[in-house]
Amino acid sequence: VRGEIIRKTGVSLVYDVGANKGQWAKAIRKEGYDHELISFEPSDAYVSLKKLAARDKEWICENLALSNVEGEVNLFSASNENLSTSILEPLEILNQGFEIDFSSGKKALATSLDLYRGEKERRKFYLKLDVQGAEALVLEGAKSSLKDCVAIEFESSLLRLYRGESSHYELAMYLISQNFSPVQIVITHWDKGLHTVSMDSIFVKANWL
Repeated sequence: VRGEIIRKTGVSLVYDVGANKGQWAKAIRKEGYDHELISFEPSDAYVSLKKLAARDKEWICENLALSNVEGEVNLFSASNENLSTSILEPLEILNQGFEIDFSSGKKALATSLDLYRGEKERRKFYLKLDVQGAEALVLEGAKSSLKDCVAIEFESSLLRLYRGESSHYELAMYLISQNFSPVQIVITHWDKGLHTVSMDSIFVKANWL
């Protein structure tokens, strides 16, 4: 679905927010997307990300967190190779049996997508978010940019795994209010009782459907 959306909309700019070591970015390259790709990763995984992207002229890496503020933020680093690292304090995720430990104290630089893009940037883009509970903060910092966004791919939870996290339903309702519609929702994690914990979704701007 992702590759089909990118091809149909003809976007030549993709923002990969919460890139980790570049796993998602590698996937869309394999799917045929060969235009500009900008990955954001504030954790120590940035070193591996940067090394991987060095072989790709159209791949830019930023050692930044995206949020609704500009400045320094605290990073809660996760033991699972930073896959669950967040700028939000972990809560319920510690009770889900994922065996993840967190450490705090590491600082990261943050900015908003609106500030990063600037007033003159008007290219259409595809936005991927894997920011461990901070999705609403990124979207708040992208209010002006959303008019140029053709689709948003994001990970979300039905539980509040991190302090201040917005649930999947809250994120979905906000995106619908911004004229996006869901085209794919895939459950990714369950708890021990087989209740849904989190999912991956793709929402597309209505006029691009």
